[in-house]
Amino acid sequence: MNNVQCKRNTTCAPRLTMTSLPVRNPESWARLEHYLSSLRPGDVTTVAETMGATALASETVAMVLDALSRAELFDRKDQHYIRR
Repeated sequence: MNNVQCKRNTTCAPRLTMTSLPVRNPESWARLEHYLSSLRPGDVTTVAETMGATALASETVAMVLDALSRAELFDRKDQHYIRR
């Protein structure tokens, strides 16, 4: 199990990383990495386009793109994700 670090008097869960999650289709994850790294600033993608390029589930793609938006690598406008 991963190390758990919590603030005092709070509830917390183990921190999951990509390497701690089971990989059902490593080829799809490799395609996702290749697809996302090929995008240049100003390029636009959607969950559907990324699904088509990677064969990953929509929920997985949306989770990744949302995380990249929170990390300020993409901007989100409605259904579009714009590479920063």
